[in-house]
Formats: sequence, C-alpha cells, structure tokens
Amino acid sequence: MNRSILGLLLTSCLLLGGCWQANGSLYPKADPVTPFHAGALTMTGKDLKSQHFALTLDANHSYRMIGTDKGTDEFGEGFILRIFNLRGIPDNMYVYEAVSLSHCNNPAGCDAVKASDPRYYGLVHVTAHGAEEIRPDCDKDAAATKPFGIKSDSGTCTFANRDSLETSLTMLAQSERKPNFFYRLK
Repeated sequence: MNRSILGLLLTSCLLLGGCWQANGSLYPKADPVTPFHAGALTMTGKDLKSQHFALTLDANHSYRMIGTDKGTDEFGEGFILRIFNLRGIPDNMYVYEAVSLSHCNNPAGCDAVKASDPRYYGLVHVTAHGAEEIRPDCDKDAAATKPFGIKSDSGTCTFANRDSLETSLTMLAQSERKPNFFYRLK
C-alpha cells in the first residue's frame, strides 16, 4: 500500500504527521450517525491535487471511502469511516474515526481490519454540498492535548481514552482552526 493514501478524508495522517490516534477504537460500542449520502466524492485542499473516491454506506452505519482514480497509488485504497455526535461542538460538526483499508480493488475485497489497528480522529463539518475536515495536528494543536499529558511522539498524539479525546476535540472545535480539506459529494 502506498502511504500517500493516508492523506485522504477523515483519515490517518502517518505521513502528514501530527495526527490524533488510538490503538484500536475508542468508540467500540457507540452508534455512528450518517450525515452523508453515498456517492462520488472529490477531495481538495491547499497544495493538493484533486482526488476522487466512492463513498458507500454499510449496513452497520459506517462509510467506506475508496479511491477511484485509476492509474494512481490511491486506486482501491481507502478508509472505513464512522461519524459520531459530540456535545459542545458547533452544529453540523461531528467527530470522525477512520481506519485504513487496503487492496479494496481485489475480487476478494479489502484486507481485514483488526481490532487493534490504529484509528485516526478529527472533525468534519457538513456543508450544503459535502464537508470540510479539520484534521488535528499533534504539534500545532498541543493546547488541546497538553492538559491530558498527551505529548507528540514523532508527530503523533496517541489517546488512551475517549474522555480525553473528546475534550481535546471539543477544544479544537471551539478554536479558530480552519479546515484542512474540502469534499464535494455528488
């Protein structure tokens, strides 16, 4: 799997550095919400060439976002996304949890996801035609993680519990942080 796929929506950020993650889900029994319909998704952002994805909704209310740009390393790679409500953040804003998928263009489907696989967290704001993503940066958003003793480890902040993650995400949502990426859903 080419690691550039990790620059996707509501995604991990291993190469980009600074992500907020957990080793396994911090929302194992939580019920996700579904603010988006399935469709074709175009991602844009500062210094980012447009990327295209298929967004599908699974029966368990999770989304699959799979790269559709043939001839690129991202083709057939993507994420399982789960979206959650969080009190204390602006209207139409949600928490996302993303876990990487690979080899989704094979006849057998995507490689299996393990319970211990890293999950990546951030915020998504629903817009009239798609979404805006605020992808936390461990170093730049340290004011929201320091109160919990969470420090950058090679640019990654790892959360051990949901309470500290949600408090940090609430602080981030209430800051003047601008979106990193924009998504248009057709």
